[in-house]
Amino acid sequence: MTNIFPQTPALNRGIWKSLEEDAREWSVAYGSVHITTGPSVETKGYLASGVRIPSACWKAVLRTYPDTSVVAFFLPNETSLEGSLSDYVITVDELEERIGLDLFSGLEDNIEDKIEAKRSLDRWGVSSKGAVKRSGGAVKRSGSSMHGHCHVHRAEMRKLYEECQRLLPQASKSVRTQG
Repeated sequence: MTNIFPQTPALNRGIWKSLEEDAREWSVAYGSVHITTGPSVETKGYLASGVRIPSACWKAVLRTYPDTSVVAFFLPNETSLEGSLSDYVITVDELEERIGLDLFSGLEDNIEDKIEAKRSLDRWGVSSKGAVKRSGGAVKRSGSSMHGHCHVHRAEMRKLYEECQRLLPQASKSVRTQG
């Protein structure tokens, strides 16, 4: 296996699924995002085939619009999970310490230092479906996004946004530099 790793059903069908759905939503809402995902360094055990089972899984998401911001998650690979997505947020600095990697080294140092030290979902628009309703249970989502739009209306909103960007390039530049 090169791009997958074993996860418990509670993680994969529950809060991790919600996190992946949110990441897709963020790519639509923010134009594009840069996502890095992986297993923890710690091992929980091995499959019969000899494949390592990580004790946790992590994801870091970087966006550059409307501001440069990053959020990181570290989730235990357990048979039952409790809480919401916000309970598993850590700083990128903490994540990098745990996994031994420098995830966003391409950023300018002053920006990297500032954003990687923050631990917050406040500016990301996380869905309310990131909560685990019962231990080990899968989370069901409605057909609408965290912004209240279905996939059809989301595409229409994206087209409207892009048209505004095309018509108002100077206004767009001024908005992007604020904050």
